[in-house]
Amino acid sequence: MRLALTVLIILGLVVATQGQAQAQAKPSSFYVFEGLTYSQVHGELSARTSEVLQIQLGVGYQPRNSLWAYELMGRGGAALDASSAQASLLGWGVRAKRLIPVRQHFSLYGRAGLTENLLTDTYDSDLVGFGLEYGAGAMASFRVRALGFLFWPAFFMGVGPKVNVSLWADLGGEIGNLHTGHERTSENYDYRTTSASYGVTLGGRF
Repeated sequence: MRLALTVLIILGLVVATQGQAQAQAKPSSFYVFEGLTYSQVHGELSARTSEVLQIQLGVGYQPRNSLWAYELMGRGGAALDASSAQASLLGWGVRAKRLIPVRQHFSLYGRAGLTENLLTDTYDSDLVGFGLEYGAGAMASFRVRALGFLFWPAFFMGVGPKVNVSLWADLGGEIGNLHTGHERTSENYDYRTTSASYGVTLGGRF
């Protein structure tokens, strides 16, 4: 996973100049996205849970003529390991994303953001804290008929307005700390995660 993430970042830097040249005058845009994330937890927090599956939902904004996008996301899911079957991990965050167009319908991107997380467990004390996330991914974009989301054959008919749909895959991670309180004697757990995500974006101009 680390090798794949490194390759994505290097490839993105190689084509960054090309991507900047391809940027054309375009209006600002809003979009929504949904994704599924599988994370492995490392560090002290792995004693509480080591694997988590989460659904993430969010909205984003890309300014006029910019290759930067800014997102607000929320996520929630449950632990997968049997020892923490009653644990769930919730959170929200803000992030900045740098888009790197490679072809007309294909882009790479890098991202970084700040998150707040809550780990709840039926048999243990709840933990809360902040994290710093990072990652890189690839995105394929298409224009499709909006009516297809109501009646799928409409995707193949030449009627109705079109919207942008993007499919993306992402490798990343997060570092942070969760704790039960702010006193020195409070339980606290440093953590690091590695994650793989995929999902869909609706709207925007990617």
